[in-house]
Amino acid sequence: MDQRDGWRSSWSEATGRQEARGGQLSDHAINDERQTDSQRRGEREERRRGGEEERRRGGEEEKEGGEERER
Repeated sequence: MDQRDGWRSSWSEATGRQEARGGQLSDHAINDERQTDSQRRGEREERRRGGEEERRRGGEEEKEGGEERER
């Protein structure tokens, strides 16, 4: 075991990642990463959509208020 192997194993322990031989992430770790990434993307997408809906609702309320003033 050379110095790099020690660094790699401590890095794996610190990040919670499991590595297979040759320094490659195991399939399980790769799938976890993909799932986490897709969850983050989904959360960002939901927040973005939520913001668009709020802006749309705000615009509709302003229009309704403007129509009432014209009457």
